[in-house]
Amino acid sequence: MVNALWRRLGIAALGVLLGLAAACSGGGKQPASPSPGSAVTAAPTLRDQHACPINADACAFAEALLRWVYAADVQALKDASRAQPLPCYGPGEGAGGNSPLCDGAAANSTRPGFPILRLNSDGGTAVADFRADLRESILNGTGNVAATGFHCPERAGRADCESVFVLFLSGAANLRVDRFDGGYAVTALQFGDFAEDRTVFDRGGTFPMPLYANAVVPGRFEPWSAATEPPPPAAMVERWLNAPLDVPRLLLVPNEGPCPTSLAISGSGFFGHANDPKDARFVIELYAGQVGTVPPVVRPRPSFTATKPVGADGTFKEVITLSAADRYVCAQGVISVVVGGRPDRAVAYYQVK
Repeated sequence: MVNALWRRLGIAALGVLLGLAAACSGGGKQPASPSPGSAVTAAPTLRDQHACPINADACAFAEALLRWVYAADVQALKDASRAQPLPCYGPGEGAGGNSPLCDGAAANSTRPGFPILRLNSDGGTAVADFRADLRESILNGTGNVAATGFHCPERAGRADCESVFVLFLSGAANLRVDRFDGGYAVTALQFGDFAEDRTVFDRGGTFPMPLYANAVVPGRFEPWSAATEPPPPAAMVERWLNAPLDVPRLLLVPNEGPCPTSLAISGSGFFGHANDPKDARFVIELYAGQVGTVPPVVRPRPSFTATKPVGADGTFKEVITLSAADRYVCAQGVISVVVGGRPDRAVAYYQVK
């Protein structure tokens, strides 16, 4: 049983869980020459943030991860990951439990999966495939994704990234990486951090790092700018919109075309509590433009209540009809289809051509 701190943070796991600019004087004036015999103090040398600040093989793996993220190469990301056995507590998993991965599992059993760590909320979850959540984190932003640095355990005043590190990204979820006999692999996604002084992401420094079950250890952040250049934000968004995930959470067929008069929506492997009668119905919401799984506070019109229950295996199919008054959702070129149900939401996108 994880302790109260980890339950509050929404983290439950078994074993490994899983940011030379010189100052210039104004007016084109040259600095004064030192007087003869005076001492000259050398200006501090700023580290080139493109240089690897940790062990070279960790930087090489991080560069590869960035190439795959930028290309939306979901197969390469799958191959570079490793699910870990996570504990299932049975009915009443609650906040901090490993839902939806463990939904329907027997108490005191395990299932292989990936924690989705949300360090600044009670929303930690676990999933069988982290790539859909990575896609959501990118599509929820602007498409400006870049590496900012490494967070590693601090040992003897330095970042020790040999066995584990978190690759921090701007504009996307952070990637938790562990070393195995065959090399590094992604083992979790991390949202948020424990840094109180935000300047640490520019200059480097320390803040706590969640490491193993029931453990938060001293951590050191090393800023780093990758050599791999990111694509334009619009290209990043388009690639991830069309990324061929082999376990889709929601599916629209078709998912592009003229402003539709109807939308055929299906989902699978998503609604973990479908056997509970309270969760047998769900709400489909349509938004003009691109939103994520946490849509705006203002509820949209149209909002449809599905008339069919979710199947016991977490599947559903629904066709919704758009009236002439509803077709304002086409105005921004993308329709966001958000399906609400407990314990989670899912989103799919229709591109208006």
